[in-house]
Amino acid sequence: MKIPEPDFFTVFKTRLKDRFYRKSIRLQYGGKREKVKLFSMGEVFRLQRYKFEDRRLDALTELSEYTGDSLEVTEKRLMEAEVQTDEKFLSEPRNDDETVRKFYADTPEYIYCPMRASFEFRHLTKRANTALSVSLHFGKKDVMDFGGGSGRDALTFAGKGFNVTHVDCLGHLTDFAKWRYQKRGLNVSLLDSKDLVRDKRTYDVIICFDVLEHIIDPLRWLKVFYDKLNEKGLLFIFADFDNLDTPLHLPENTKFYHQIEQELRGLGLKKIGHMGISMWTKG
Repeated sequence: MKIPEPDFFTVFKTRLKDRFYRKSIRLQYGGKREKVKLFSMGEVFRLQRYKFEDRRLDALTELSEYTGDSLEVTEKRLMEAEVQTDEKFLSEPRNDDETVRKFYADTPEYIYCPMRASFEFRHLTKRANTALSVSLHFGKKDVMDFGGGSGRDALTFAGKGFNVTHVDCLGHLTDFAKWRYQKRGLNVSLLDSKDLVRDKRTYDVIICFDVLEHIIDPLRWLKVFYDKLNEKGLLFIFADFDNLDTPLHLPENTKFYHQIEQELRGLGLKKIGHMGISMWTKG
């Protein structure tokens, strides 16, 4: 299978965007102001070990390698996957946690959705970059990626030497993520979310991006995060509760839009900053 090289203008635009990307952020941590230097976007892409500077081509190539389909078939399946998964999600009642879990574990078409999001939405990589840069600045090591999906953020942390645990509903999507880790020679642990409370491990860093809007009773997980976070640990969180463009974002969760910060403060976490994601520390 011959992989086409990205065209000149795609490469040029990517490098231009990277050149003017924000270089640092300031946080309030441990009672003092801290300036944290950010990686460039190009550095983050390299940590994820992509072959091209065309993220769409990267996603299609990797999916094609995993499934054995041609690039043409892979592109067709990727473009159709969102409608297929939405229709499947709406075709059956999703009234309890187990049925929602089963959907994400047992829907093979869903592996295409986070991969498409990865190349269509550049801000997703910016979130990973912020969490990675801050975690390194404060010398953290053990990371839990809650709702790790296709492994985009876990790849970023593991590529920089962090000990990463990928937590999700084990199934088709986590099989794909595991294949991605193995392909890159990265040792990332996988843990089913239903086993998280019983698991004895704790973490220096917990990341939870674009997950809580998909699950029933999402705020219950905030207490789990608190319990799993080491003293002086970092929590990076973003929940797209107010975006109802997809049926996978449960409409009943919009009521939690203004409650996350209140809940986290009530647990005793302290907010250290905000740059596209909400950043917190314990203790």
